[in-house]
Amino acid sequence: MKSLRLFVVILGCTLLATPAFPVSKEIVQLQTQVQALQDQMTQMRQSFDERMGVMKNLVEQSTDNVNKVAGAVNELNQTIQKSHQDEGGACRPVVRSNTGPARQRGRAKGAHGESDAAA
Repeated sequence: MKSLRLFVVILGCTLLATPAFPVSKEIVQLQTQVQALQDQMTQMRQSFDERMGVMKNLVEQSTDNVNKVAGAVNELNQTIQKSHQDEGGACRPVVRSNTGPARQRGRAKGAHGESDAAA
């Protein structure tokens, strides 16, 4: 009796484990392709996470550098203001060169004009 029950249980498990219909070749191919796509997605996610970590690090470095530059500019402005106050508030005029781009264009135009007149 016990061996009959054991046989029925084993037979039932065997029937449940095997599919009720034959698996077609196309379904196997689709399952393989789906698994390949899932593997690719996992690889893409890992790569994306790594690159985002690098980008985050670079952004933090850039932010730190910008903050350092801003601090240096503020120190420079304070130094200039202090220097200006120490001099008694006298402003020195900025010396401008007469060889700016507009002046150069005029010279070039004149040189071409002279060569045209000479010809």
